[in-house]
Amino acid sequence: MISWNVDGANGQDIIDLVISFTANENWHVILFQEVSRGLVTDWYTDDGHLVLTGLPYWRCCSIVIHRSLVSSVSRLRLDSLFPAVCLNINGSVHTFISCHLPHSGKSDEEFSLGIQELQVTLQWSSGHKHVGMDANVELDA
Repeated sequence: MISWNVDGANGQDIIDLVISFTANENWHVILFQEVSRGLVTDWYTDDGHLVLTGLPYWRCCSIVIHRSLVSSVSRLRLDSLFPAVCLNINGSVHTFISCHLPHSGKSDEEFSLGIQELQVTLQWSSGHKHVGMDANVELDA
């Protein structure tokens, strides 16, 4: 799994990144945060990888499923700020969630609503849970 904040990437940027990862990495699922709001909810790249995008807000989150795993998709949650997909891999369910919590210019209330949305998505999920997140938090060491 690869998780990456792409800071406003559009559809062509996503395709270029997937092509780059395919050439240089062995990957199965890519979780993108801060994707441009103009992306279609679900579409396939020319190479057959499935791209899933959640609801737009400040920016979107997307999940890319490698073409070798597209037939393993058992459930989708795209009616959320944080898209999720369940894959049935060798008899075991794995849920992948992409999450970007609000920050600059957003209120504490909006941040809390983001946490609540993530909680709802986690409750929806099943099996092994994998979350790629840009949490936008600072931890005091």
